[in-house]
Amino acid sequence: MSSTRELITELCAEFYRLGWASGTGGGISIREGDRIFVAPSGVQKERLRPQDIFVISMDGTVLEAAEGHRISQCTPLFLEAFRRRGAGAVLHAHSINAVMVTASFTDAFRCTGLEMMKGIQDTSVHDLLEVPIIENTARECDLAESLGKAIEAWPNTQAILVRGHGVYVWGQDWAHAKTQAECYDYLFQAVMKLRELGPQPIVHKWPHTTPPTAEAVSAEMERFGYKVYDLQTVDPWFNRSRHTHDEPEIRGAVEGVFTFHFDSGPVTIEAGDILLIPGGLPHEARNHNGRPFTAYKGSISGVRKVTELGGG
Repeated sequence: MSSTRELITELCAEFYRLGWASGTGGGISIREGDRIFVAPSGVQKERLRPQDIFVISMDGTVLEAAEGHRISQCTPLFLEAFRRRGAGAVLHAHSINAVMVTASFTDAFRCTGLEMMKGIQDTSVHDLLEVPIIENTARECDLAESLGKAIEAWPNTQAILVRGHGVYVWGQDWAHAKTQAECYDYLFQAVMKLRELGPQPIVHKWPHTTPPTAEAVSAEMERFGYKVYDLQTVDPWFNRSRHTHDEPEIRGAVEGVFTFHFDSGPVTIEAGDILLIPGGLPHEARNHNGRPFTAYKGSISGVRKVTELGGG
């Protein structure tokens, strides 16, 4: 049991060096059977000692208190992940990268096409990775209910973001939770830095093992918060002149192959692919083959708003 206490002190010191536990914030809890080891609240995490660690039961009862310390305010939230996901460890980080993405996304952080996504359980590089965002409260313990609801509503997530606050990440054991937390933090930072390059088109590959149908593609598009306004089929060798959309648009490919030519380079989509086009981004659209192409079209408002630029 003493080794688990020592492990928590080592991990908290490392999290402090990463900037996840400055100002006494953040922490980690590790489960051994029905006993959970929890770092205390309001303590310099880089200076923790093994005797500073609390031990509680799965119902939150304190089994072993740490003299002179208060149990972590994160405890009710840790317990939500232990109970609802059978986690072996849960950590809480006050990462600046986590805070930044909660200011840039609404209901959830989303990304795709980044190699470090493979470090998240059951996630491939071409999947759509989503991390739900819940609203912060004045007291950390009051977040438990909304965090529990988010865990149930997003069954594939391994983390929950708290707006303007940080992130909770869990795993099968402490190493798994730590690995996933490091990958999530990398992805948060990568997406924010990529956004500094300016708006870019994003392709989400078909995430299912069943072939894409018109109905399935339409349903997949709804996950992104857009409204479909048309199902269009274009002829072989079709060429659409240079234009922009006045608001963000979405395309859901149903059949065929089609290429969008942006200033940053061409983007080709095939059946099942979802393409997100930022508003105001100039491009042309061409069918470079002898087959028709069919796709759903949509926008944030559900209305088509286009500015023609002409030329090529």
